[in-house]
Amino acid sequence: MLGLLARVAIPGKAGYDQFMAGRSKKIMLLVHPQFRPDRAGALGTERDVWRGLKRLGWTVQVAAARDNLRDFDKELAAFQPAVVFNLLEEFRGEAVFDFHLVAYLEALGVPFTGCNPRGLVQSRNKDLCGRLAASLGIAVPRGGLVGTPGLKFPVFVKLNREHASLGIQASNLVRDGRELQREVRRLRAKYGGEILAQEFISGHDVSVAVWGNARAEVLDPRRFDVSGMDRVATERLKFSAHMQKRRRARSNPYKGAAVRSIRGVAGLIFSALDMSGYARMDFRVTESHEAFLIDVNANPNLARDEDFSLSARARGWNYGETLRRITDLALRYRPRV
Repeated sequence: MLGLLARVAIPGKAGYDQFMAGRSKKIMLLVHPQFRPDRAGALGTERDVWRGLKRLGWTVQVAAARDNLRDFDKELAAFQPAVVFNLLEEFRGEAVFDFHLVAYLEALGVPFTGCNPRGLVQSRNKDLCGRLAASLGIAVPRGGLVGTPGLKFPVFVKLNREHASLGIQASNLVRDGRELQREVRRLRAKYGGEILAQEFISGHDVSVAVWGNARAEVLDPRRFDVSGMDRVATERLKFSAHMQKRRRARSNPYKGAAVRSIRGVAGLIFSALDMSGYARMDFRVTESHEAFLIDVNANPNLARDEDFSLSARARGWNYGETLRRITDLALRYRPRV
């Protein structure tokens, strides 16, 4: 396991400039149509990445992938980018279709940032990730798809194939069979799809950023502290600055006793799922310092003030350097065979 923690050979600025010498400086920023960064009032990851890439000297073209792959193909052929910076989390309105455009780019031989299609498919299935982790001796909450027998309450219920805390609110934490049925009905009515039920782990939310291709580099963990709640980071809390201020929610470096085990698990699961590019692993850490793997997030949020960027900053890499290293990983990526 310790071999997975070796640092990736990512060049410094001088080495990067030499690597890029003579290459096209055109980059295509692939986003959802709703989140175009070049429109008035744009906020968040798309805006931060768009501005950051331009500051690095890239000629940036924004491509808003809709339902028609043929239109995207025409835009790609006309622009001919050196690399596609992928911020797309769904295609044709389905989160589970996010791998299709990446697979198409890989088949064309066009470099792209973030995770490869195999890692995207495998990491999106929380139940699959949990069973794989358990087989590797990694601690995960007991549970499975709704209907798994023998669960002890309280239980946490969530969508099996969604990320970004979609559908998570205080009611996801259920304490008896009646609450479980009610929450399953809510999730199915609003979102559909598979639903995962796991025994609730009381503790703190700790995440760790990982990046690399053949080898994973694991950054330092961060703890999401929430005041006035049952330590559940809801969808609203994670994406509302107002709610974060109200609940005194903060992301701070995690210095607890589980640091070494968390970093080892993060590197191991990144490799086991055939991931590449960058990712974030989420854990619940108990008062006795036992860490349970909760979720695996390929292509996590890259906004300046989000955990991934903050983890890189803590290692001395500013936001521009973080984007530069992510594009470098894309240009150097080769699929495992």
